[in-house]
Amino acid sequence: MGKTCFVKYFSALSDESLSNDDIVELMLRNKEKWSTIFSRISNGRRIVRSGRGREALNLIAGSKVDEDGREKAPNLRDGLS
Repeated sequence: MGKTCFVKYFSALSDESLSNDDIVELMLRNKEKWSTIFSRISNGRRIVRSGRGREALNLIAGSKVDEDGREKAPNLRDGLS
């Protein structure tokens, strides 16, 4: 899963009330490539469930990802409990 994609869908990936099918629909509405959706969901949820979401967001915040991603990552990270 790419950094920008992780930030873009972090809230959905970390929301256990959403099924993978719900996230598939969200990604399809956002015109993501069908061929990559399932691996992105699996990898993203694995990062979140392993408790490494904060670490991933820290790395993204300091990386050369697009400006929107760099700005959103710290806000998402700070919202974690």
